Order: sequence, then C-alpha cells, then structure tokens
Amino acid sequence: MNHRCFFLLFAILLGCGKETPTAPDYHIDFDSFQEHLITLSQDSLLGRDTGTPGYDSASIHIERFLKNLGLKPGGINGSYRQDISFHQSRLVNNSSKLLIDGHELTYDQEYTMRAVKGVDSVNIEAPLVFAGFGLDNPDLGYSDLEQLDVTGKIVMIIRGAPSSYDLVERAIATDFQLTNRKLKDLGALGVIRVIPKAYHSVRSWNILANRAKRPRLTYDSPEDNLEIPSVSLHHQKAEEIFRRVGRDYESVLDSLINGDPVSFEFGFDGALNAKMNHQELTSHNLAGIIEGKDPDFRDVFLIITAHLDHIGVGSVENNDSIYNGTLDNASGSAALMVMAEALQNEPSIKRSIMFLWVTAEEKGLVGSEYFANYPTVEESQIVANLNIDGVIGMIVETQDVIAYGYEHSNLSHSVDYAVKQLGMKVSPDPQPELNIFVRSDQYSFVKQGYPALYVVSGRTAADPSLNGLELFNNWLKYRYHKPSDDLDQPMSIPGIKRELEVNFLIAQHIVTRSDAIEWNRNSFLYHMFAN
Repeated sequence: MNHRCFFLLFAILLGCGKETPTAPDYHIDFDSFQEHLITLSQDSLLGRDTGTPGYDSASIHIERFLKNLGLKPGGINGSYRQDISFHQSRLVNNSSKLLIDGHELTYDQEYTMRAVKGVDSVNIEAPLVFAGFGLDNPDLGYSDLEQLDVTGKIVMIIRGAPSSYDLVERAIATDFQLTNRKLKDLGALGVIRVIPKAYHSVRSWNILANRAKRPRLTYDSPEDNLEIPSVSLHHQKAEEIFRRVGRDYESVLDSLINGDPVSFEFGFDGALNAKMNHQELTSHNLAGIIEGKDPDFRDVFLIITAHLDHIGVGSVENNDSIYNGTLDNASGSAALMVMAEALQNEPSIKRSIMFLWVTAEEKGLVGSEYFANYPTVEESQIVANLNIDGVIGMIVETQDVIAYGYEHSNLSHSVDYAVKQLGMKVSPDPQPELNIFVRSDQYSFVKQGYPALYVVSGRTAADPSLNGLELFNNWLKYRYHKPSDDLDQPMSIPGIKRELEVNFLIAQHIVTRSDAIEWNRNSFLYHMFAN
C-alpha cells in the first residue's frame, strides 16, 4: 500500500473521534511528522542498526533537516555529530562453560552469559556464596551484604527486591550494572543472577537468552575497571542447587521478598570459562540547538532525546527479516523533528533546548550514557531531560498519560500544565514489572544526577469500547522488536497527534517557566544519584 494513502485512510477512519482540545498558540505539523516517519522506517535503512550504513543514512536525513531548519550545531567541532568509538564484544560460540560443584550446566537452557568487555577470556574458579538480592541499601533499611564476605568468591543472587521497595526503588535495585559494580567493589570475582519465575511472564527465558547473544557495545570510560563476569541462571536450576545444600529456594525467596535478608555459603565451588572476540565500531549522536531568548536562562539546556537506532536485520518472520522499528523509535525521532519546528519560533523561550538523537539505545542505552558522561555542553548547563522513546499513542488514543519520573522533581508541574491543556490526566504505571523507567535513555541522565521525564500515552482508551492495556500488551507481544513494527501496522492518528501535543506542551512549559528545575529532596533518585 502507498504509505501516503495509508496515513490518509487512517486519518479518515479515526479522525471522526472527539476533538482534542488544544492551546491556541502552537502548531505541530503532522504532515511533516508522517514524512519523517516514512523516511526513517523504509526498508532501505535495514533497521538502522548502530554503526551500519542504514543508521548513517537515517542520520544524514536528520542532519539535512537540522541545517535546513537553521538550528545551531550541538555536536563536536562545530558539527551536529558527537562521534563515539565503541568496542563491540561477542561471546565466541560454544566457548562458555559454567560448573557448579563440578557439574556442568547447559548453555541456553540453564544459563546464559553476556560478553565481557576488554578481555579475551574468562577463567575463574572460586567458592560459591548466596547473597540474597545482592542489595545494599541502608537508607531503605535493607542490606543483603552486611553480614557476608564476598571477597574472592562467585556470588549468586536472585533478581528482585523486597516488597517494601516502591516502583522506582525496585527498578533501580534490579539494575544489574549497579549491582555488579557494587559486588566488584567488594571483591567478588563473578556474579550468577537467578531469573525468578515471575520475571518470565514479562520476558521469556528464550528472549533473555537471545538478547545475551547480541554483540555488546562499550566505550572507554573511567569505570573500565568495574567490569565483572556475570551469567543469568534459570530458576529451576537454582532450585536444584539449593536442594543440594538443604535449602528451599521458594522459602528463601519468600523471606527476601518480605524484607528478611538470607545469605550463606554453599560449601562448594563454581567455575566459569569463556572466550570473547572484539572489534572496533564507530557511530554518533546528533544534536541541534535552539538558543533561549532570556539572558538569565539561555545558558542552561533542556535536553530532549530520542534514540535513532533500532536492531537491524534479524531472523525471518512472515518472510520479513528487516526490523524497521517504526514505533520504536522512528516515531520518537520524527517527534523531535516536528517539535523542533514548532519550538523554533516560540517567542517566550527562556532556556535553550538541545534536540539529541542518540545511537546504541538498543545496545543498552550506550549512546545516551556516553552523552550524559561526556556532554557537548558544560555539565552544569544541563537542567533536565525529556525523553521520547516511541509515540505509544500510535497504538491507541488515550485519555491519560504515564509520566515516568513525575514524582521525583518539579518537572511534574510541566506535566500537570500539559495534561490540563489537553483535558487529560496522569495515571500510575500499570505494569511496574516491565521496569520501563530504567530501560530507556532518560535513565542515563538520571544516573548523572539530572531530573528527567519520559511521558507516553496511558492505557485508558479515549474510545470506551477499546481496552488500551490489552492493545498495548498485544503490540508488545506481536510487534515489539519484530519485523512487524513497520509502516503497515494499524496506527491511531488521533493518538499520535495527542501524544505529540503532550510532549510539546511539556517541553514548552519547561523552557518558558521562570522557577528553578529541582529534584524533590525526598526522592530516592535524588539521594541515589544527585545528592
């Protein structure tokens, strides 16, 4: 089907719904949005994988747009680009071997392993200890590590957190990079992370195993010495290992969930061996700047982000192997472009805005992490991040939004302003088990101490005959990271327009308000990363 006809058809079919209330002083060019969406989704880009000609072609389209719009370059050396030299690491096929008490486990079925940065091989054998969830959060009244010496040992932990942790505390607690870093600091040699049964309902073991096989991208940083070999272990194998030492896995997990730490020595060794190969890869972030007009505010920046990359070419599904990534995240990339158009001539802008398209999000938020660590403006000039990772309204128009990060800073005032303008409301995250807050680029900014938001359409459909949550879950099941996330999927034009408006109004309010952007001082994120 001709893609322009496709959009026109859906506009006719879906445009007859109730009119979205709008503020009178802005215009978002939906025609421009759809043109950029089509360009960034085309098959010729081969899924925009990081470091590929397809990604480079997509970035050329955005660079041309930035030049034509007249935005100031926000990259390096007067360019729109921030070049990044990556190290790409792969696990050599059939090289991984994990032994517990001398018994070899089956790769893929019982455990998986990620490539380790900067080493050609891993060869460790050490006593095996159990350290609960692997958490050490005295400020939350909980520590698994207080009574356990992990020096020179392989540490087994269970992915999770006590039930007393709130949604964000739980998301941070299950960030394997932070946990691995803590255990390495304490002298551990390796980590075995048990994936509990409850997590499999969110991400199946097969998906987890396949992700572990993907090439891993890293870059040179001051934290290079914090790498530690780690594997993921199927919960059924953990149950068997616990039984060998007279422990009941489910009882131990129940105690941990109830906030009662459990740690012990297994009394036998674990051993892990693997080989890696490495190659160099280059890619880049893209940045354009609209300068603020108020001399008291123009030297500080709101960074608005979207990831330009997707996962490229993969396994064939329904005779298609190109993972176009239309919603994820050609839509977010196109959204930044039309927001830049709409905000360029906004007369009341006080703060400056950097529009930042990042690479390697699908490789673990690596491009945004690089920028947050090495920004192209002074660190002190960044006041906040607004991230757009998929225009979820493409699935269905909703009456509400989910605002990740809302409760942690006074950026919530800007969200409140936007939803009031549009007659919407802010809803709590209905699926905290997905850990979305730490799985998109705003988290890279949060870890560097910057307040951040990620605002998407909620799950309350504007049409009461539709089940928004069910439609979202079906999209996750049938289109997320699949070739079917392309231009031929059903799209809600009113839903797209409404979500574009929400994010535009949030951005507009942030850069025109006169008060300081501040963390809430009782925020867990503030105490974890900014205090």
